[in-house]
Amino acid sequence: MADLALAGRGPVLWQPRRLLFWAILIPIGYAAFYHLPFVVFPAAGWTLAAPVAWLPTNLIMAALIGWVILRLDPFEKEPVSLLWACAVWGGTAATLAVIPNRAFLEFLVAVGGTDLSERWGPAIAGPLTEEWLKGIGVLLIMLLCRSHLQRTLDGFILGAAAGLGFQVVENLSYAYTAALNDPNSDWIGAIAVSLSRALVGATSHWVYSALVGFGLGYAITQVQLPWPRRIAGAGLGVLGGWAVHFLWNSPWLANLGLLSLIPKMIIVGLFVWLMYRIPARREFAWFRDQLAGEPPQTITAAELEDLRTLGNRRRARRLVRGLAGGAGERGIQTLHQAQIDLAVALGNLDNPNRDRDVRRARLLISEARAELDRIVPSARRT
Repeated sequence: MADLALAGRGPVLWQPRRLLFWAILIPIGYAAFYHLPFVVFPAAGWTLAAPVAWLPTNLIMAALIGWVILRLDPFEKEPVSLLWACAVWGGTAATLAVIPNRAFLEFLVAVGGTDLSERWGPAIAGPLTEEWLKGIGVLLIMLLCRSHLQRTLDGFILGAAAGLGFQVVENLSYAYTAALNDPNSDWIGAIAVSLSRALVGATSHWVYSALVGFGLGYAITQVQLPWPRRIAGAGLGVLGGWAVHFLWNSPWLANLGLLSLIPKMIIVGLFVWLMYRIPARREFAWFRDQLAGEPPQTITAAELEDLRTLGNRRRARRLVRGLAGGAGERGIQTLHQAQIDLAVALGNLDNPNRDRDVRRARLLISEARAELDRIVPSARRT
């Protein structure tokens, strides 16, 4: 059902007749041929320790963060190809950021000396150059695939995907730097840095860019609002992403060594979580509005509350599993998905197959409810 609804919105990425398509593809191709080789085979030297230490740690980190990103929207999932496009752009931005970062650090040396550049350079240069590079790609992808973006949360998720791609590629360059500069062993340097960056990856680039995407998504999707307010929302999102990136790179509590990362992770994590709850609540409000007025045969008040969060859904499945085993759990899961599909179909006003998808979702709900009532009567589920 959800796939049919998405299909009704037109192609996701392959739109070669549009200039936006080439505005995205050409920088990716340029970076792949002219910049990525210098990340994989740096001019300072090549060592096997860096890619070997980087690969497993970043695969695990990317898998865990990717799992989180895929669950940020509890209702309408973004096309996977769209997430991959943003991640690839993020990796592209990581290779391109080297040049403006170096230029910015040299500028800081010229105006404030080496001490200013070494202490505050990463906090100033990193957010200004990297968030801009990631953000412009996310913006281009959003504009290209506008029909697949419905609400602000979509921007948050796409920004997170771009940030994840960035930090995976950036971690390889850090692994090389640590390996080549470690006085004892390439392996010690590469493994230590790869492990540490993977461990703190929970509050790294993917959360900075999620905030930037939040702002961009607000500006693009909230078409009912006046442009000044939409632009202000975009500015606040970008400023939020820059601020947490600045905090992370700043020398604050540097005298504590690695322990300084703990309060930074707590502050960044809490701030991003609070910001995420804004579009997440709007997402549920959208879902509730789509199904407002539907009869209890379609969705009950209790089922609506069960669908509010992924945690609520797990509790509902556990309850039914306790009453009717695995068959009951599968039944309630099928019913929940059909109800979500109905909301998506109702909300997809531009889909030429909307009426067909709505009818199919209603039929699936009816069939799922009948099967669930056969397994465990509704009176026992409440």
